[in-house]
Amino acid sequence: MHKTVITLAFNLALLVACSGAAWAHGDFARKSDISGAEARLFVADATNGDLVAVDLPSGDTVTRLSTPPYIMSLALSNDEQHLYTMRGRSTFTDFITVVNTGMDAETGKFQPPYVARTIPVDTPGPGW
Repeated sequence: MHKTVITLAFNLALLVACSGAAWAHGDFARKSDISGAEARLFVADATNGDLVAVDLPSGDTVTRLSTPPYIMSLALSNDEQHLYTMRGRSTFTDFITVVNTGMDAETGKFQPPYVARTIPVDTPGPGW
């Protein structure tokens, strides 16, 4: 019985000591998320409300960002850091979505864009 407990404890200690090495992985090459595009084009997809980001001149689709449907207008901020999307239907509540374009002003490179915030706003109508 004593020999069995010692063997079990030894095997358990060996398992714990080796488990870290068994679950670890080796080095891998990291890929930078920054792209060297000359320009980035944002296109509103009318079928589902996605905002599609395309790097130019390669034409590679960077990402599709989900926004409220029926985007009717896109506006770029003066510093090119933010893109504002707004749907323009005759509804009582509208949405303005603020998208970070991913433009790094210092280096001129692009990171992946992301939705920073979606804000519900009242839509002016007749008599308001």
